[in-house]
Amino acid sequence: MIEGGVCGTTCARVGCMPSKLLIAAAEAAHAVAGAGRFGVNAGAMPAVSRTCVRGRLLLWSAITRNDARQAGAKKQ
Repeated sequence: MIEGGVCGTTCARVGCMPSKLLIAAAEAAHAVAGAGRFGVNAGAMPAVSRTCVRGRLLLWSAITRNDARQAGAKKQ
């Protein structure tokens, strides 16, 4: 299959996968906030590092761009 534009699906590049990275951070913070119900003292309310989450998003973006470049090189 040959793609005329950007390689990869919208889901992988800008939709589902980047969203899942953001949701995973929120779910982890929520789990820590509710840990006391199970006898786990997690301390103060968790804080999500925007810098760290953004770094994970940028890493994902770099991986998908690299995959697209490699796919383009294989077609030639």
